[in-house]
Amino acid sequence: MPQTELPWLSQGLAALENSLDSGRFPHALLVTGPEGVGKFVLAKMLAEILLCAESSQSARVCGKCKSCVLFTAGNHPDYYEVRIPEDKSGIGVDQIRALSSDLALTSNLGGRRVAIIYPADQMTGAAANSLLKTLEEPPDGTVLVLVTARPARLPATVRSRCQKIQQPRPPVELAQDWLTGQDAATDWGPLLMLAGGAPLKALALKKEGLDDLGKQLRSDLLELACGHASPLDVAKRWEKVGAVRCVEWLQSIIKSLSLARAAATDMPPDLQKVGENINLGDLLDYSDRLARVRALLDTPANKLLALESLLIPWTRQLSTPANWQQASTL
Repeated sequence: MPQTELPWLSQGLAALENSLDSGRFPHALLVTGPEGVGKFVLAKMLAEILLCAESSQSARVCGKCKSCVLFTAGNHPDYYEVRIPEDKSGIGVDQIRALSSDLALTSNLGGRRVAIIYPADQMTGAAANSLLKTLEEPPDGTVLVLVTARPARLPATVRSRCQKIQQPRPPVELAQDWLTGQDAATDWGPLLMLAGGAPLKALALKKEGLDDLGKQLRSDLLELACGHASPLDVAKRWEKVGAVRCVEWLQSIIKSLSLARAAATDMPPDLQKVGENINLGDLLDYSDRLARVRALLDTPANKLLALESLLIPWTRQLSTPANWQQASTL
């Protein structure tokens, strides 16, 4: 296996190795998982393995063949990436048609050809339909790698023609160890929670200077619980920070509290104490509401109203000042 600076990607690489060992490698892969866990990094590693002249039977790259040298240099003639153009909002049909035309040609190095489409869920309907033709009749020696955090947005006909590789969030301890290796001076716990357990997202938040954002969001929840702020006031603040970011953080909080309420043994004592005082059924209902609002935020819906619709039931059902005075220390 190739070495990776993201140690939690070993599961996805193992799935590739199993396919290579079986001799029945698929012509299309669908790499899925939450944002910020390294799906695109994994996809590029898969591409490097598939293109290496010495890796036909194992998930290892030699690092010395012409293919490896060209891939490392960033100019491999049989490797393609399809991304969203800077002046566009999605991947268009012309991009997919151009890719299909390129893949129909003979391999430059005589080996496989690999194309990564990322984020695949941002293909237009016409682009997805055009890709389907290639998936149905793939050129010999071609592997398509679709990468997305939202596979449900892809047409079922596209998903069904791909072998799925799921990249989950890493265990918290592993993620924190890796992040500490990047910057030992940072307290990564709050950032990792703000990032929903996704280490690359936590790293990005740090680079954006948002170290204290989690503390501010917890303070907002406490103000709601104490009646010192209205749901509309907090919703306006969260909209400015980023509605998606705040909702995903709240999802992480509710998930942790649900585990604590269910008497999970691996919860920190302070978090478990808060969870014990909140009805589990209310937490699960609120988790469902969060999921619906998170999906709504991917549409042109009014983000302020969506956030307010979350914070009103929060103040009525889940919050007590005692609980969130305790939670503010988490």
